[in-house]
Amino acid sequence: MIFIAVMLGFFAESYREHLVNSEKENHYEEGLYADLKKDTTFLNALISQQEFLIAKIQKARAIDMDSLHDLSAQHSFYKNFIYGYWFVPIFRRNDATITQLKSAGGFNVMRNQSLIDSISQLDHYFDGIKYNNDWYITSCEDAIKAANGLIIIGQVPSAIPDSLFDNLSRSEKIFSSNDVQQLVPLYNSMKIQQAMLEILVYEEKNYKQKSINLINLLKDE
Repeated sequence: MIFIAVMLGFFAESYREHLVNSEKENHYEEGLYADLKKDTTFLNALISQQEFLIAKIQKARAIDMDSLHDLSAQHSFYKNFIYGYWFVPIFRRNDATITQLKSAGGFNVMRNQSLIDSISQLDHYFDGIKYNNDWYITSCEDAIKAANGLIIIGQVPSAIPDSLFDNLSRSEKIFSSNDVQQLVPLYNSMKIQQAMLEILVYEEKNYKQKSINLINLLKDE
């Protein structure tokens, strides 16, 4: 009788632990699902803004340095350049659930190995985005530093539309100097800034697709 009582107690405790782990597993899966949905929604808007910014930097770089003695060329440059000066759009994911999974041993209660692998792969992929975020921020700082020595920063955009520049006076000088030798560092830093942003857009699109795949896997769960 004692043996049976001990066995029943053991089975009851195991069942109780199973219920607790299942509840934790559901909590993690629901939290991760919500985080990924927020991330994909945010990425849709962010990537659109970044592609807009890439086009603006590209247009500014397309203006020949030798033409910047002309006020109209200066204004065209400024109208495109200023977005890269003022906006530094980067991706910060919603990481509340993934942090819990990693720090609180959450992976131990998850039973689907394919799901665990997918979460780990997505987390690892985001490390690359974080690394390139830092390089992109550095490239923006370099472009800003180069611009501050040459450009008289006046109006800056408070929103995406170009209408802010409609009232920009044609007689207003933009460049304190149009010495080509001084313009070279600015153009070079803008080139790096654009390249880093293009890398981020590529990685973010991949991250978004991987997130969608994981969302679908969570739905199956």
